[in-house]
Amino acid sequence: MPHLFTLVLVFVSCAAHGADAARQTRLEELAAMHDVVIPQAWADLYFKQEALRVTRKHLLAAGREEKLGRDWNPSAPEWKAAEAEIVPLMVTAAQRDFADDGWSRAAWIAACDPRFSDPELDLLLAHLRTVGGRHQAAGMDWFIAEVVMNTLTFTDRIESGVPGSEPERRAMERVAQAKIEAMQFDWTKHPETMRFSYQDPGLRYIRDVSFQMVATINARIDRAATVLRSTFNAEIEHADRHIEDFKARRSAGR
Repeated sequence: MPHLFTLVLVFVSCAAHGADAARQTRLEELAAMHDVVIPQAWADLYFKQEALRVTRKHLLAAGREEKLGRDWNPSAPEWKAAEAEIVPLMVTAAQRDFADDGWSRAAWIAACDPRFSDPELDLLLAHLRTVGGRHQAAGMDWFIAEVVMNTLTFTDRIESGVPGSEPERRAMERVAQAKIEAMQFDWTKHPETMRFSYQDPGLRYIRDVSFQMVATINARIDRAATVLRSTFNAEIEHADRHIEDFKARRSAGR
């Protein structure tokens, strides 16, 4: 009898393990249908603008404190050299911290796992595997990126027309255009795609998972920005050296 009981326990344990593995496979497939390429592009733009702002604020303050005069401005070769040296260090540090090493899929799984039963996951996957579902997944990615963008712009962390951040803005626009093309679809020929948006489990998937992902992405961006600013503090001599070069050139009358 103890032997039989042990066999039953082993069978139950194996069945549970198999069920867990099957559920994990569903969750991973669901997460793989999405990406954070647009939030990544928005983050890159923000990191570049923030690095420029931090650097320029420091250079301006140095000019006032050390009475460097009107010639100490963004046109000065030493000012340009200071930006060219320290800004990439800050941006690279932030990008390295934000880089998607699998965190976005892990976050997607964490958002879905407690919300959906196995039958609901099957329904979600069945829909998102369809032609309309794939376009709808792209639309969901776009919505998440839009909310992230609104967070950055409404708090003035991303501004229009910041000199020096043009390449990152163009890169963001290229990525956004690709996602727009992925969303293009004649929804009228596939009414099930519309029903998915306002009926469970599709409604909860689009609404609840999207906003949890927005919160996760925003937190990652904030953390990377902290890394960016700490990098400036650690590498400030890369800027200050060029201030000294300017002072030496001015003293020499060149």
